[in-house]
Amino acid sequence: MTMNSWNIEQSGSPACFRLFNPADRSIPSSSSRSKEEEKDVDVLLTQGMTRLTFEELQQEQEDLHGVSATISEEKVEVQVLLDTLDEHLNGMKMGTAFAFAESLNRDFCQNYDFRMMFLRANRYDPKVAAKQIIKFLDIKLELFGLEKLTEEITLKDLTLEDKQDLLAGSMQLLPFTDRAGRRIVLEVPGLRTGKSLRSELRARIYFSMNAIKSLAIPSRGIVFINYLQGQYPDKLKGAGFVENMKVGLSMPYHIAGFHICVDDAISVAIGKAAIAITPDKFRSKIKIHHGSPVECQYLLSTYGIPPETLRLTADNDLILDDHLSWYQHCLQQESIVESSSPLQDQNTNEPNKNDVVFIGKRTKGNGNERLRGLAARYSGPYSAGGPKERRELVDSMIAEIKRGGGRFLKLDSSCASWEEVPISEIREKITQMFRNLRRPSGSQQRAAIHPGPVSERIIVNEPCENDILFGRQPSHIGNQRLKELVEAMALEYDSSNRGRKKKLADSLVKDIKGTGARFLKQVNGGHWEVVSDVAAGIKIATHFRNHRRCQK
Repeated sequence: MTMNSWNIEQSGSPACFRLFNPADRSIPSSSSRSKEEEKDVDVLLTQGMTRLTFEELQQEQEDLHGVSATISEEKVEVQVLLDTLDEHLNGMKMGTAFAFAESLNRDFCQNYDFRMMFLRANRYDPKVAAKQIIKFLDIKLELFGLEKLTEEITLKDLTLEDKQDLLAGSMQLLPFTDRAGRRIVLEVPGLRTGKSLRSELRARIYFSMNAIKSLAIPSRGIVFINYLQGQYPDKLKGAGFVENMKVGLSMPYHIAGFHICVDDAISVAIGKAAIAITPDKFRSKIKIHHGSPVECQYLLSTYGIPPETLRLTADNDLILDDHLSWYQHCLQQESIVESSSPLQDQNTNEPNKNDVVFIGKRTKGNGNERLRGLAARYSGPYSAGGPKERRELVDSMIAEIKRGGGRFLKLDSSCASWEEVPISEIREKITQMFRNLRRPSGSQQRAAIHPGPVSERIIVNEPCENDILFGRQPSHIGNQRLKELVEAMALEYDSSNRGRKKKLADSLVKDIKGTGARFLKQVNGGHWEVVSDVAAGIKIATHFRNHRRCQK
């Protein structure tokens, strides 16, 4: 077989099968689609569902809701399946990357674990598994070239741009499972860098293959959540979705469900257009949830995905601590594998629990929490001091962190290891922390708390079950739901400074009122009065304090 038969570019660059065109990143936008086309999409989705048999549709729906039976490998004739898979591959491989991979490294293609990955992903259907192997290697060849076709992709194989796409957080393996014990992948198109589709796809392959290693029972699969809420709309308007979908469907994991969370009509239209290009069998597993972040979390819970799964603040900000810990774990594991001596220091720059880590997003950890605590403690003297006093105060905080064994670290330019932050940059970041601590004055808060005239007050005869009632009303449904929300957010609230705590409480008030619920206190005559937002925020802050006391 000659090299030319593999469509190698004349420049000597990696082989390109042109499964997709990286220059074409678009799907039809909602603004360019007529109402008739929107109806056509709905018809297409319905037709795709009707093309499935009753048994297939039932299986997909059980999968989506997490109630499908797990296939025991002990009851499967594995060797028969492997032999059948081999027959299908021999019939399909002509002119594909698989045939070339076989000529380069037959052991790789015959590897038991490699083949079982694809069988498990496709519920032990050897024909479908063979097709996916062919597709996977074709795409891997196009994106990584001949030299990596039969090798595992590691962080060292990624370019700086690839790593930036990986670190951005547009793909996150959450540390939680759904109620069926399946791992969850959070996709946030709003965090895509948009620099290069090729880099985005290469990062997706590395991320996906790494995620597969975390599956305790691979045949259960992975649940995907595509999050387009609030400040995270897809700024690329669906561009690159087709290519990402092709790469995703070639990965050897079982897709158990795909949830799209949106809060505007444009995102719904883009979601429908994207669904229309997916295979029939996959469409039945896609659900679009339209509503506020709180509403979408409730809808996800009906599919066995707990609300606390999404690491969000009350302002709908994503907390990326777990994602960055995952990236650090990948660095550490690859460093251990490559180490030539077991006595060699594996990673001298790996952050310890006392280090302060600067990564551009809110980060938890002993060092970061200690620094925030120091800033909160010294906020008064800092505000009252002059430039010299402020500088000395900042330097004393830096010294206190270092006395406790902590360092100030950030990822280096290659995103491959940690490096210490220059003293000038540390000072600037701490100064910014003090700026963020500023909050309204006491007089402004008192003015907000003071009730308005009686004529402006809203009197309610009978509270609804979702309302939050002041006083001792622990059995009321609305109060029970507030208690659950407080428990879910307690860790973030307790680790925040005063200004941040107020923002969290105010945002929670806004979210609760967005569902139609009210905050009520009882007045003379047995009636109820709607309280101000400030009073509601104070009540929520009290709930957080009471929860903290109960944990001690």
